[in-house]
Amino acid sequence: MPKAVGSSLSIGRSPSSPEVEDMLHVAAAIPSLRGKYAHLLGLSRPVDLADVPVLTQDEYHETVRQLLEDPRHRQGAILSAGGGTLTHPELSMLPDDMFAPQLLARWKPLGSGDVVANLFPAGRLQSAFHFFNVYAALCGATTVPIGHLNDDELGQWLDFLENRGVTALAAPSAVIARVVRMAAASGRSLPWLHKILLSSSGDVTGTAELVRLHLPQARIWGLYCSPASGPIGHNTPECPADTFHVLPHQYVEVEDERLIVTNMHADSAFPLLRFQTGGLVDLVTCTCGRAEPTVRLRGQSGSALTFRSRTFAAEELVALACGEEDVAEAQVMLVNQGTADEQLCLAVRLRPGVPADEYTSGWIRSQVLGRHLTLRGAVDEAPESFEVIAVERLSGAAMVGGAPALVIAEQIPEVFHQYEEAS
Repeated sequence: MPKAVGSSLSIGRSPSSPEVEDMLHVAAAIPSLRGKYAHLLGLSRPVDLADVPVLTQDEYHETVRQLLEDPRHRQGAILSAGGGTLTHPELSMLPDDMFAPQLLARWKPLGSGDVVANLFPAGRLQSAFHFFNVYAALCGATTVPIGHLNDDELGQWLDFLENRGVTALAAPSAVIARVVRMAAASGRSLPWLHKILLSSSGDVTGTAELVRLHLPQARIWGLYCSPASGPIGHNTPECPADTFHVLPHQYVEVEDERLIVTNMHADSAFPLLRFQTGGLVDLVTCTCGRAEPTVRLRGQSGSALTFRSRTFAAEELVALACGEEDVAEAQVMLVNQGTADEQLCLAVRLRPGVPADEYTSGWIRSQVLGRHLTLRGAVDEAPESFEVIAVERLSGAAMVGGAPALVIAEQIPEVFHQYEEAS
């Protein structure tokens, strides 16, 4: 049952005072965290986890940057990017096994008779591809490490996978949606596909419904992950797609729907104490009947967005666009969120005299894609899913404080296209 902790609720085993103090001693030795934690080591009473301030994402990324400058922390770790740009990357650091052994003790969708095709994108600091290769090997399964596939390749590769005896796909939610839609359009039932492994920090319910309708023999096994903490929760085909059982080494608190995680595993790259992941969740009881700590995913806080299974901040794209001398203001619009038709629109207000033509929009698009660490992978999978549109005024520009960085919409406003055509 959830426990009240101050103004928050929590589930799982809370670290004891000695465990908290041990973690604080290690963390306080890192320059970026010394001022945050050192004062807690001099208390005249045992330190409780509730005494520890929440660790923000900015503080986490600065700590990773400092660890990379210290040779003692350069071995046995995997770096990944949860967003950011080439000049200001949001890097995460996990142990080289990425907590796969800990997950295996609780979640085992694969067995020695399975052949799993890994369609997570390889490279560009994305960690899921490496994780599922490691995890499948631990399960005793055979892995076909393919990586990203374009739409025009899917048909041939699905034939290849069937002929190789593949039984499972590991892929982002958006990729699975593409596979299902292509299979349905071409009359393929994919009878060989029995298991689908998803890893996401975003909503996968739309993809789960597509699978249920078109591939009833396939069962979904899901992970809920944070780049900083690794796998947080898992589910089985008996669970709702948006509900996850929390792993024992992850202590979870929920404060105003915001997910806060303390990773208690000794193999963490550094002690992760009360880290605010950016996820929004509820504490629930899973309908599968298992009496384990469970969270239901609601989305991302603030202007963070999940687009085609990648999570990043809208401000990153706004800053990249405004870094171009032709752009006065910019705004991100996420259209058809969480569906197979999900689209990202970068609306830009150009400076006086700059032509609002295809060349200008195309140049801004190429610069943003080239400099952002995670958007390129999503757009490579579906090039038409991201566009730059010149507008006269941003959505909500009349609001106090200016236009928001992120707008969620069911469609791109027609006035945007009207302005583009007129220009």
